[in-house]
Amino acid sequence: MDFFDEQMDRFGERLRALAKVILPVAFLLILLICFLVGSTAHNKRLSAMLTGEISLSAPSLITRSGTYVEGGVLMDQLGALIAEATRASVDKRDLTFLFSIDFKQADGRSVKRMFYEDPQHADSYICRREGYYVRLPRASVDAVVTAPALEGLYTYAVPPTLSLSSDKRTETLTPATAQWEVRMLDGQFHTVAPPAPGDAPLFESQGAFRCSYKFSVAPVSTMIEVLRDGQTVFSGSKEEIGSFAPDRDGLYTYRFTAVFEQEGADFRGSCTYEVDVHCAVPRHLGVSGSWSYPGELVTLYMAGGQEEDFAASWAFGEAGVFQYQDYRVALLPVPLSAQSVMQPVEVRYGEQGRGTVKLDLKAKDFEVMHITDNASYVTNADYNRQAQQQFSERIAPLLSQRGEEYLPDGPFQRPLEGEIITPFGAVRYINQSTTGSAKTGIDIKAAVGTPVSAAQRGKVLLAENLTMTGNTVIIEHGFGIKSWYYHLDTLSVQAGDEAEAGQQLGTSGQTGFASSPRLCFSVSVDDVYINPQTAFQKKLIDPPAAQFRVIE
Repeated sequence: MDFFDEQMDRFGERLRALAKVILPVAFLLILLICFLVGSTAHNKRLSAMLTGEISLSAPSLITRSGTYVEGGVLMDQLGALIAEATRASVDKRDLTFLFSIDFKQADGRSVKRMFYEDPQHADSYICRREGYYVRLPRASVDAVVTAPALEGLYTYAVPPTLSLSSDKRTETLTPATAQWEVRMLDGQFHTVAPPAPGDAPLFESQGAFRCSYKFSVAPVSTMIEVLRDGQTVFSGSKEEIGSFAPDRDGLYTYRFTAVFEQEGADFRGSCTYEVDVHCAVPRHLGVSGSWSYPGELVTLYMAGGQEEDFAASWAFGEAGVFQYQDYRVALLPVPLSAQSVMQPVEVRYGEQGRGTVKLDLKAKDFEVMHITDNASYVTNADYNRQAQQQFSERIAPLLSQRGEEYLPDGPFQRPLEGEIITPFGAVRYINQSTTGSAKTGIDIKAAVGTPVSAAQRGKVLLAENLTMTGNTVIIEHGFGIKSWYYHLDTLSVQAGDEAEAGQQLGTSGQTGFASSPRLCFSVSVDDVYINPQTAFQKKLIDPPAAQFRVIE
């Protein structure tokens, strides 16, 4: 027993000695295994978190602190960088805080990582982990935090907006086009793609478009353009736009170009903002007079609106409408046969504009003349009829000719001096006839061979001999206004010539159905004759002399 006890004691001593060696080693092995398992699990958990959302905060930049965006694959990359990074032996007092990143998983759990600048290693970041620091390659981290997917973390990654107000309505405009750069965490400016532009808002404006506007960030300069049909009709500053007014109806695009180049800012670039405005230009209707006699010319003038959107008609037909300077002009010659009446004139303009102008047509007592003339052209009915037929056939095609440019620059001139032996509108009864005819011009007494000149500038439509009117000249002055010269002895022009005011056309005579030497002179608008005396006294087309009023 003593021997057995002694052996057991020795075995126990050896076992206790062995335990003193094995147990600490086993304990260390267990700790190492736990650390490795825990570290792997932590890295896997962090990597999973980094595939969630990310938020960014930096004291040196204006970022959307508290705003999260989807990190996606980029966060996997950053997670791998942090998990695999080597420890860094640094003194916190030497580090400069740059930025922090919050990683948030879908379940709400989050991890914050703080990044520092190490003055001793410009090519790397120092990142704070749980209780220690790691060193990360600066270029690799920058590639992640400046990626387009994370642009939403930067406040000015989205270009400024423009708030525009007009007539109690306000619209917020995003850029139609933009060249935009933002300073990111690497300290460099990066080009960012602006959001896709929406449709330009549409405003309605009566006349000039008046608005106020303000940018969400003040630009260093602003230029405004106005376009119509793709063509620039105005370009200037905010102060100059106040003087612009559209000259016709239509769709206008107002384009604001702003430049943002503030010193020290985290953004720079230029943006354009567009708004469409349908402008209805106020129209001003002018009338040469509120009343008229038969044989006079009434003119209507439309200022504003499109060139094609003005028309006028009345009991005597559709008015000829023409462009004269900045006006549309409607010519309303009053026939000699017009009765005394308040005559309405319907005016049409724009897409649906309608209006009425009332003209007071007054009666006029024209001179009555009883004439005795036994010449063969009077007594020979067949000869007279043939002459009238020839005149009508030759003249009819010319009556509708209208030049688009009005050539006279003042009143008509008398074609020659002399006594007016037959006034305009005189009712003549020949050889005791009971049917009188109205004189459509004036007869001016003149010796044979007296020079006859053009009353105003125009184009010679006819210069030839006709049985009834003898040597005849007709000049078109534009807008269908014509002057007529009958019974000439000689002709100095031919059809197609351009005649100047005062230019000699020929000489007076006694050709055709003239009972004595004279010049028969007439003025017409299309096929309606008007009083030549009025044409001598004032301009036939004279907008400044009209009485204007605004119409809706």
